[in-house]
Parts: sequence; structure tokens; C-alpha cells
Amino acid sequence: MSSIGPARHPQIREQVGLVERAPVTVTVYNDNFKEYSIPEIQQKPADDLFLQMKCMNIDKIVNFPFPTAPDLLQLKTAEGRLETLGALKNGRVTPLGKAISKFPVLPRFGKMLALSHQQELLPYTVTLAAALSVQEVLLEVPIFESSVEERKKNTSKMGSHSPPMVWPGQFFATG
Repeated sequence: MSSIGPARHPQIREQVGLVERAPVTVTVYNDNFKEYSIPEIQQKPADDLFLQMKCMNIDKIVNFPFPTAPDLLQLKTAEGRLETLGALKNGRVTPLGKAISKFPVLPRFGKMLALSHQQELLPYTVTLAAALSVQEVLLEVPIFESSVEERKKNTSKMGSHSPPMVWPGQFFATG
């Protein structure tokens, strides 16, 4: 719910401070703002963090002095997932785990890349991992929002070798 009044959120207070020299100041703010956002370390899986720290020979990750520590359940879950992937065995980093930690992606994708390199399938796996790491590759747009002429025009821009998929904002078929 929006309302007009004194600013409460820290970022808005800072912005208001820049404008206070103006003769009239009206601040519109949203009451639904949180005072501070949740740190990213508490929002994402801790798998890659856990593996990187294990590779740096930090054994007691739970006792590490994080400025904002991840949840204990996150760390235990990450350890379990890394054991399942084969990156850890009995709390120690395996050779596969060291290879996985070299890739700047989630460990599950790192394992795909590491193993595909051994089978000379790396170019295909890079494409697959890139597609899987995006939250939503294809956008759903009702077909009636664009005309047949617009779809044909957009398809012709892509050339005759366009992939048979739906690109964001349009539907078309290749043949």
C-alpha cells in the first residue's frame, strides 16, 4: 500500500536527504519495504560455498566466522548433496570434487562438465548446463498477441537456420 509521509526505509531516507534542500519535498513510499533485505548467502544453496571452503582445507565450516552465517540446515544439506555427487567422501574433497570446484557454476553442473570432458562431449554439455542454469528459457505468450505477419517477419530475421524453439515474445514454426 502506498502512502505519503516521512520516509522510513534507509535507502529512501538517503534519497530524501539529497532532496531536502528543495522548497517542497513529497516522498511516496511503500509500507511493504523490509528494513533490510535478506543476505544472499541465506537465500541460495550453499553447495558451491561449502565445496570451495573444503577445497581451501577449511574443515569446520559450521564454525567459520561468516559476517552473516548461512543456516545450519543449508550447510548440512549442501554436505549431503556434495557427498551424493561424489565431490566429498567422508568429509574430504575427492579428485572429482577438486575438478568440480574449478568451474564457476553450481556443483551439479560442474560434475556434468567434468565428466563430459572425459568423454569429449564438453561443447554439448556446456550448452546443456547453460540452458539448465537459466530460470526460464522460453516465455509463454498467447499466440493471439502477435499477428502472423509479425511472426513471419521475426522468423525471417533469424535466417533459414533458426532453431525450432520459441523465442521470447513470439511463436513461430520452422520447417
